[in-house]
Order: sequence, then structure tokens, then C-alpha cells
Amino acid sequence: AASTASITAAPLSVTADNQIRPQATPNPPLTVTYSGFQGGDTSASLGGTLAVTTPATILSPIGAYPITPSGLTSGNYAIVFVNGVLTVTAGTVTPPLLSIPAAVGAVASAANPPGAPQAAVTVPVRADSIDVLTLSEGAATVGQISETISIVGCGASSPAGGCGPR
Repeated sequence: AASTASITAAPLSVTADNQIRPQATPNPPLTVTYSGFQGGDTSASLGGTLAVTTPATILSPIGAYPITPSGLTSGNYAIVFVNGVLTVTAGTVTPPLLSIPAAVGAVASAANPPGAPQAAVTVPVRADSIDVLTLSEGAATVGQISETISIVGCGASSPAGGCGPR
């Protein structure tokens, strides 16, 4: 007696994992979850190259962005790709700090007279104005620096000016 068998590809879901991150931070690693492998198969049993993408960048505003998996192939599986969501939330944005050695008179004030020893001035990498936040044991923490003021080896000075506070 003759018989006929029909073998079909097994369903396999590749689902992008949902992610959450604060605004103005890099995207987290984008990952997927597999559902439907048969007989001890793993992702190594698939062909192609997994790609997981999102249009969200570090500059993206608060909102929801798709996470899209793609790129895998198989003759044994009917692959269905399921999008995830990257949620960008409001968060406290703290500018990165850069510590540089300070020179005498870098931040001149009654609490820091010229000639007083200083340990360091800590400033953000990017800023719009100058604000001295704290002064403790010879170290000043500067909150912001304007584009017209630079911290140089001899103190805070105008780029066009000479050495010393300006």
C-alpha cells in the first residue's frame, strides 16, 4: 500500500523584546525571544543574520518607537517576526563632567582669592554659562561654562584674552 505524507514548516516566532530607556541616553541592546523551536533546535539552526533595529536615536523625544526584528531564514520553519516597542521616557539629564587641573585664580572670588592653592575645577563638557556651584578645600565645581570663556592652564579666561580670570 502506498501512502503520501506532507511535511510542512513548523511555525516559529521571533519577537523583539520591549525596552525602556530615559530620554537623551543610548538605546539599550535590542534583543529577541524565540518561540516554536522543534527537536532541540536553537537560533543556530536558522540561516541568515538576525537584525534588530529601531528608528529611535539618542536625540529622539519621549515616545514609543518600534523595534523590528528581521533577517533570519529557514526551510524547516515558517518564521513570523513580531515587533517590540522601545519606550523613551522623561528622565533627569545630567551632563557628563570633565575634571581638569585648576591653576591659581581659576575662579577668583572672596572664598578663592588669587594665589590660593586649588585641587581641581570640575566642569561639564558642554554648557552655556558659568556658575560656581561649590567651593571646598581648594576645589571648585563649576556648573556651566559659556562659549566665550575657556578653562586654560592658568585659569578661566576669554579666548582672546591673556592668562588669569576674565
